[in-house]
Amino acid sequence: MKKVKLALLASIMALAILLPLNAAVAAQPQLASDITPQLKLALAIKAPDIAGVGLPVTITVVEKYTGKPVPKAGVWAVDVKDIENGTSDAEDYASLAEEYGQFLGWTNKDGNVSHRFKEAGQYVLVAVKKGFIPGFAMITVKPLKALAIKAPGVAGVGLPVTITVVEK
Repeated sequence: MKKVKLALLASIMALAILLPLNAAVAAQPQLASDITPQLKLALAIKAPDIAGVGLPVTITVVEKYTGKPVPKAGVWAVDVKDIENGTSDAEDYASLAEEYGQFLGWTNKDGNVSHRFKEAGQYVLVAVKKGFIPGFAMITVKPLKALAIKAPGVAGVGLPVTITVVEK
């Protein structure tokens, strides 16, 4: 009899704890659906940190959260020394890129655009497409040094040979 009373008391206490919790959850079904977050589509740029003057560089534009390639996105390069804007709004930077930047091209179906930079410098890459938050990346373009080897065309066995490495 004592065990039955304890089991009944435990059941009543469990119901007393659970009922207010269930009632609170059931009373607010609209709030849960109203708070559902919506991600706005955004672009991201994948590019090397350093590129050589006159050498081809491939820049890839993807969706920021999924990594899917984005075709038909416009890509601009803005020289860092030309940026004097105090804004932190991505849309403002995108319009500055379109106005002052160098247009590199439209991305292909794989999200790629290739370009050869003609001048050394540090650039902000900007990718823009309607319906997306613009994407940004930095790239430094440097003149790459090349080396050449000067050596005689023929050398005798066991004789000393002078081989010189020079910068082109």
